[in-house]
Amino acid sequence: MLRILPLALIVLLSACGQKEKGSPVAYNDSLVVQQMKVAEASDRMLEVLDTYVKEDMETVYGRFNEAIEKALERTEALGAYGEDDAFRQATISYLNTFKELAANQYREALQLLSKGDSVYTPVDEKRIELLYKEIDARSAKVTQACREAQEAFARKYNLQLTP
Repeated sequence: MLRILPLALIVLLSACGQKEKGSPVAYNDSLVVQQMKVAEASDRMLEVLDTYVKEDMETVYGRFNEAIEKALERTEALGAYGEDDAFRQATISYLNTFKELAANQYREALQLLSKGDSVYTPVDEKRIELLYKEIDARSAKVTQACREAQEAFARKYNLQLTP
């Protein structure tokens, strides 16, 4: 089954320069950290789904949701950078997309893959493939929007972004 992991989709870019508190560099990097935590948790979720071990899948699923909630809390608490809120709002959209994916596509995949071989059907396999495609497509779209907002932020504040 071919699928692209969200972390592989996102080119998280740090900004070079002074990382003083309140600087555009520190602001950029704080948003990137939140995106990265969720991308890593998503990758772990996709990896554990391939194990078909229900207990492990449920444990990682819980951690995935916790990572999303913590990232949302931190991002929302960060506030705008002066009058500029586009990059933060794009990050919130990114995080909310993963929250929706977790509640729907990831949860359904977990339920299907937890069935066990004796009740797992070819219809289930096709549904899993569709769920993974939905995850990939939505992840790619929101990641691109986030990247564009970050690049605009970097241009506005003369930041050099590095992978």
